[in-house]
Amino acid sequence: MEFTQFKQIVWDLDRSMRDSMDRALQPLYSHYGLTAMQVFLLMTLRQTGPLSVGQLSERMGMAGANGSALAKKIAGLGLLERRRSREDERVVQIDLSQKGRDTIDAIESLLQGVYGPLLYRVDPGTLQTIVDGLRALDALLDEIRALPMPDDLDALRIPSLEEAAP
Repeated sequence: MEFTQFKQIVWDLDRSMRDSMDRALQPLYSHYGLTAMQVFLLMTLRQTGPLSVGQLSERMGMAGANGSALAKKIAGLGLLERRRSREDERVVQIDLSQKGRDTIDAIESLLQGVYGPLLYRVDPGTLQTIVDGLRALDALLDEIRALPMPDDLDALRIPSLEEAAP
């Protein structure tokens, strides 16, 4: 498979999966007045514990200013606590408040109640195959991202398989 075809398939699947996830999960999140990104931030903090705004933004794959604005909005809902770091007062640490923990617990319980029965019907081997495939894709994309970029990208032209064939 050529890289261009692989890239297009991965992009299409990524877009389709994100859309499906949003459509499936947003009604549950909106029940709590939250967006998917807000819930992702809360779940990230539940998994990691307190993080600086920069660490949280990096973990979520967003610009620092966007992560800061998102955290500020969620803190305004009473779901986060913001504290200055003991080591460096310039650094703000963000963590779940008790209300934030309770909200995430309620969302997880709701997700389990609504979608758990479907997952229990899927063969565990099939679920593991899906997870393994996603991990393999993630590892491949990490390798691609780590490749050095040539100084002159315009000079780099790799012939297609058809052009290179004898």
